[in-house]
Amino acid sequence: MKLNIQEIRKQPEGLHFEQTLDLAADLRARNQEIIDVKDIVAIGKVQYEDLMFFLDYQLSYTIVLASSRSMEPVELKESYPVTEVFMEGATNQLDQEVLDDDLVLPIEMGKSIWLKVFLIISCSIFLSRS
Repeated sequence: MKLNIQEIRKQPEGLHFEQTLDLAADLRARNQEIIDVKDIVAIGKVQYEDLMFFLDYQLSYTIVLASSRSMEPVELKESYPVTEVFMEGATNQLDQEVLDDDLVLPIEMGKSIWLKVFLIISCSIFLSRS
């Protein structure tokens, strides 16, 4: 799903979304322990304020991994909140420091936010912690 930053700016209350994605192949390519990932749903909103885009969503999915004891496939249902902050461009030293410290993600003027990319990364980060 592509979230157009011009459309986001036009919605002062934020732009709501509900997206179901098929990311199984992408996630299996990043982590060979994954047998399958299904029912991936992101529900949330993106909002613009003071050169920043706030992306807040609940990420839910079912992942199939091998049991550590029997090696049989086991389904695990996961759901957790995700918050990402994007900044259009550094306009002063403080903005640049925030970008340099990776507290926010840079976004180029006139570009879009690709929700699919952040869902892949979010799922991958969660899997690396488990």
